[in-house]
Amino acid sequence: MARRAKETATGATRSTRPRGVRALVVSAAVSSVGDGAFVAAAPLLAASLTRDPVAVSVVAAASAAPWVLVGPWAGAWVDRLPRRAVMITADAVRALGLALLGVLVLLDRADIVALAAAAFLVTAGRSFFDAASQAIVPQIVGRSGTALAHTNGRMAAADTAGRNLAGPPLGGALFGVAPWAPFVIDSASFAISAAALARVPARDAPSSDGQPLWRAVRQGFAYLLHDRTLVLLAAAMCLYNLGYNLAFGVFVLYAQDVLALRNLGFGLLLTAASAGAMLMAGARGTLSARSVFTAACWHRALPRHRAGLC
Repeated sequence: MARRAKETATGATRSTRPRGVRALVVSAAVSSVGDGAFVAAAPLLAASLTRDPVAVSVVAAASAAPWVLVGPWAGAWVDRLPRRAVMITADAVRALGLALLGVLVLLDRADIVALAAAAFLVTAGRSFFDAASQAIVPQIVGRSGTALAHTNGRMAAADTAGRNLAGPPLGGALFGVAPWAPFVIDSASFAISAAALARVPARDAPSSDGQPLWRAVRQGFAYLLHDRTLVLLAAAMCLYNLGYNLAFGVFVLYAQDVLALRNLGFGLLLTAASAGAMLMAGARGTLSARSVFTAACWHRALPRHRAGLC
């Protein structure tokens, strides 16, 4: 009797699941694997093009720059445009850019400038995609606490598994087989993601108050600067990311020259680093947010300090 009731409840849940949720999860899973492959393959390509630490770090800087230069504007644009269209466009642009990079690598015409431009494009597209993906979920499943939390959890799990666990070793292994392969695979992942998103029901653009884009961005910064807690948190994250990227910018050279790691080993090293962050995320239910954040910062900083990277 209990089993039948459980089956009935499960069937009811499946039948009432909003259309488009599975496509969203598939999109997040596929594109995140490609992103993870790019995270490993881009530094490996940079290190194969030059052993100059400054030139190699330019690629890391180009990858991080869009969060500052594009991110605030992306959020404001997403509030004015249909979210699904933004996500599909971001996927299409990134697919095209990475396909071109793959062709350049295949023809032995790639250089640091082309790689840095591709890294900037990938992160810029992600700033639009991530903002739209967070905003579209309530449009698809509603604002019910249970459905919203369940869908966000599935998308976060798919993103973490692909970007942090499966992607980096795949990118390192593919780079060892053919340097152009991880970039073409990443391009294909964005194309598949866009195709999956085409199955998500279209929604109208959110209503806008008609104010200029720059004013919306300015209001966002004004809100941030008038909240002491947000200012402290933003400052802490800026300092943390500065220190982290100072080390990560040349981390591939350290992994190859000091640790003597090959391509797959570098990808596995990135996965191991991400596993620690995932363990800390799992502890959020038993630890305070401040203690988790502090421990995570020490977890990322100490190994680099002992290795002489920072």
